[in-house]
Amino acid sequence: EQARTEEKSLHAYLKKLNIQMYMYPTTPDEIDRVAQLTQRTNQFNMNGVRYLKEDVAEWLQSDHYGCYSVYVKDAYGDYGLVGALVLSYTDGKCNLQTFVLSCRVLGREIEIAILNEIANIARSRGFSTFSASVKRTQKNEPFMRFWQAYVADNENIVCANFNTPSHITVIQEKYTKPTSQKANTTASAKLVAHTEACALTTMPSNIQTNDEELDAFLFSLGCYSGEPITVIKKRRSGVVIAVKDGRYSIDNALADAIEVE
Repeated sequence: EQARTEEKSLHAYLKKLNIQMYMYPTTPDEIDRVAQLTQRTNQFNMNGVRYLKEDVAEWLQSDHYGCYSVYVKDAYGDYGLVGALVLSYTDGKCNLQTFVLSCRVLGREIEIAILNEIANIARSRGFSTFSASVKRTQKNEPFMRFWQAYVADNENIVCANFNTPSHITVIQEKYTKPTSQKANTTASAKLVAHTEACALTTMPSNIQTNDEELDAFLFSLGCYSGEPITVIKKRRSGVVIAVKDGRYSIDNALADAIEVE
């Protein structure tokens, strides 16, 4: 009884989030970010294989591959390009070669919606089943738990077995970032450049660190695309910022990772 109550509560919570997932064939302007996702994503990475932007560019030019980008936004904010997957079509078979998803959007059942879209893509190409190049790594336990719960097998995966959760709206068109109010002063490319200007409010356009855990940490503070940040105080080692209702001290390296408009 308690489990059913908790399940209902979770479903009600997710429904209130108004989750929108954009998934469509990757475009040339997304090549760098897709490659970056394969290189930096550890926890929700189906096999740990890393790719270069040259690999992604090659997929986009080939009829034997389908590369897809995933954007997510909900009532809490715009998460940007957070997922990527690659399907290969060779020897009369469809194989899921890559599936990565940022840990920032886990817990919303986005991965289940993506799985259903993978099945839909395979069916649109005339396949009733597909395979997957899943491999356990030292860090991808979250992915393995998901896969074992919803798929288990790596061969002859039946496309008809999946459905998109009712609280997620899937949009199969290119994501267009909404225009936002610019800060009332000329913004630089890096937040760290604003440490001379206290009480300045600016808008992050991207978070660029070399560590998935740092990305998640900044996101937990509210540092993500579209959420205003106010520079409160400059310090020799970093900067004090205000995000939503909290104040945080971050070092210069983290401040430099926050790209602003």
